[in-house]
Amino acid sequence: MQNLRNKIPQNLLKEEQLRGAYLSVYFRWGFILLLLVLLLIQYSLGHHLVTRHALIFLGVYFMSNVFFSFALYKRYDPRYLRFLSATVDIAVISYHLYGMVMLSDYAAVTAAASIFFIPVFFVIYTFRVDRGLLIYLIFISLLGYNLAYFASYYQNPGFYNEFLSLSPVSQIFKSIYILVIGLLCIYLQNSVFRFLYKQLLQTEEKARLDTEVKIEQEKNLYAQKLIDRERRLNKELADEFLKKDELTTQLKESKEQIKSIIANLHGFSYRCKPDDNWTMLFVSEQVEDVCGYKPEKFTEQSDLSYASLIHTDDIEFVRNQINNAIITKKQFDFEYRIIHKNGNVVWVHEAGRGVYDKDGNITYIDGIITDVSNKKQAEEELEETQELVNNIISNLVGAVSRCLHDEKFTTKFYSDKIFDITGYYATDFIDNRNISFSDIIHPNDIERVRLFINDCVNEHKSYSFEFRIIHKNGNIVWVNESGQPVYDREGNVVYLDGITTDITAKKQAEVALKTAEEKFRRIVETSPVAISFGDKDGSIEFVNEMFTKLFGYTADDIPDFEAYFKKIYPDKDYRENIVSVWQEAIENAKRNNGYIEPYEVIMTCKDGTKKHVIAYTALLEDSYLAIFNDISELKEAEASLSKAKEELETLNLSLEKEVEERTAQLTAANTQLLKLQKENLQSQFEVLKQQVNPHFLFNSLNVLTSLIKVDTDLAEKFTERLSKVYRHVLENKEKDIIALSTEMEFLRAYVFLVDIRFANKVFVDIGFNEKDIDAYVVPLALQLLIENAVKHNTFSKKSPLKIKLFIDKNNYLNIINNLQNRGTQMSSTGVGLVNIIKRYSLLTEKEPIFEMTDNEFIAKIPLIKNANSKYE
Repeated sequence: MQNLRNKIPQNLLKEEQLRGAYLSVYFRWGFILLLLVLLLIQYSLGHHLVTRHALIFLGVYFMSNVFFSFALYKRYDPRYLRFLSATVDIAVISYHLYGMVMLSDYAAVTAAASIFFIPVFFVIYTFRVDRGLLIYLIFISLLGYNLAYFASYYQNPGFYNEFLSLSPVSQIFKSIYILVIGLLCIYLQNSVFRFLYKQLLQTEEKARLDTEVKIEQEKNLYAQKLIDRERRLNKELADEFLKKDELTTQLKESKEQIKSIIANLHGFSYRCKPDDNWTMLFVSEQVEDVCGYKPEKFTEQSDLSYASLIHTDDIEFVRNQINNAIITKKQFDFEYRIIHKNGNVVWVHEAGRGVYDKDGNITYIDGIITDVSNKKQAEEELEETQELVNNIISNLVGAVSRCLHDEKFTTKFYSDKIFDITGYYATDFIDNRNISFSDIIHPNDIERVRLFINDCVNEHKSYSFEFRIIHKNGNIVWVNESGQPVYDREGNVVYLDGITTDITAKKQAEVALKTAEEKFRRIVETSPVAISFGDKDGSIEFVNEMFTKLFGYTADDIPDFEAYFKKIYPDKDYRENIVSVWQEAIENAKRNNGYIEPYEVIMTCKDGTKKHVIAYTALLEDSYLAIFNDISELKEAEASLSKAKEELETLNLSLEKEVEERTAQLTAANTQLLKLQKENLQSQFEVLKQQVNPHFLFNSLNVLTSLIKVDTDLAEKFTERLSKVYRHVLENKEKDIIALSTEMEFLRAYVFLVDIRFANKVFVDIGFNEKDIDAYVVPLALQLLIENAVKHNTFSKKSPLKIKLFIDKNNYLNIINNLQNRGTQMSSTGVGLVNIIKRYSLLTEKEPIFEMTDNEFIAKIPLIKNANSKYE
């Protein structure tokens, strides 16, 4: 490729590289605008921290692209700047992926968008026509993408090993995929170089042929002038015979000059008799180059005549041309075919005139015959190309046009298809003969059309947009205009080339489809049964209001089948059984015209409750329609009836024994319940007493007093978090369990108070997103464990207290802090680990686990999945 590149002129290569640079800059602006819109939407949804982090990198990306745009505006594109732009592109993407992992989502670094977005840069940089730059981009892309992944992987390998699609093996395959795309782009760049070189060769060859033809024509004209000069000299010789010596000298010189010129002609000159065979009296040596025969074959006693070489289809045409020129005493000039000695057909151009005596009778014919086969071949190829272009234009759906970039869009060319679109003939628009194109653009669209085209012309880019025109019959017609400006060497716009397509039917279909969709959506939304739609790719596109009302989930909660099955059927064994039945039903439906037998399932609602439903599902062309009928009340009634029947039968068999046993059981249960209630109330009292501890309140008020003097905004936030802590304690003190998301919201407020109070000496790292976890814990347990860590350990800025929270594979919430025991133990309030153990014993069979190593204190509390039953 390097040899091929060296053959391309540097100025042409430089222009192609600048075009590639403009393309990359425009792509970045579009990408920045898209990201800005997405980040604003993300910010409005409440993801403030992640959005602010992304805006920082977007700002860096914005400023770097401003710099690159300014450099291109100055047409400054050195090689180091190309490598710098590639480094910035990949560095921002890779570090942002890693930052997303650190802030909110470990799976961000393996997002599928990265696999498709990075190759987009490969394609963009392919057109920068720099192989070294493209290879460098591929290398740093793979390096940055894998560094971001494995840096995240070593921070939490358990998360990535839990899913095959996030594992290192999957990452390797993704990297190979990106590398393959990169290699394809290198091949594509080689093809671009070959295309440029081929176009250059074709242009040079055409220029060479045109130059040769022009030179030959000039030679022939000059030779003809010399022949005419010789005639004049001959006439002067006859008129001034007395000046024989002088005229003889001039004639000799003229003949020598003519002989020299004739010897240098591309064709051959001749003098022949005006008979049927055009018997040659003189033929120059170049006749062998044209016909393949030596000159003596025509001038000596031979049976070969020049007339016998003329193609049989052209002989009459040649005779008529020469005879007419002789009769009218004019010069003849025409082209015809002869048969070469080797049998090939040769196109020749013949120009000459008759030589007459004093009486006006023809005596000789003088002329020049030139081989124009190359010119004819070029003309035939041009005609074939023109015919091909005309056929393509005539077969296009739209009308092809060329117009000026002026107020009227003055038309220079329109294909005949314009009549089908506008009702006007193409000739009506040429040079605004009967009407200009701007006259038929809808008044409400004309300014938008002008502004859009002006922007595209100024930015040197193609355009494609839709607008309305007024048909000759008065109807409104929607059209799509696609094209691009044509510029001269100075960069001034010369023409606008484009194609105009009638899209009225498409627009009408879109309106009809939109109306039908809205009507169908209203029917589904107001339906009294729960309905959901999913596509063949596994995405859930829509759930109606009754679905959300019945189960609590919106389409955002269950965006695809994977999330749907995990949340609706949280029990793994039950879920695997349902998925197996579902897949078998789908296969049967494909063989039975999409019909799926109704089936009964137990679905878990968003609030943790369970409902018995009958699911009716239909397999459509590219989607799934599911309707759910709640039969929970019916099931409860059946269960109650069955239970009542069994109890009645049992009572009938042994009524007295049952009464005695039940009385004993109720007495024991009542005693146990009173004991548990007492312990629970005591635990709640101790927790409440701890939270309203005057020491905690006194320290918090001291911090607040200091903040009011230093930073009023931070003091306001501190007051808000403090009130949030006490409000949470008072609102949830009587609850046995509380949702993990609610408890974490309280914990974050409490951590904020701790962070302000101890000024970067205590760090709490929360390694999970509670919004994605549907589980419960006992109220205030997390706060008690963090408070114990703060109370029983010493810390400073050099040796801070570090507390980590994460969920292990056994569904335990781990709270781990480094050990830095105080020199003297603080007095205990009585609310501690035993209190937490007792409170969990009232709710679940799983017990909290507390361990101490040489360096860490580990607390593990179980997550409760079901809020409505005592035991999971």
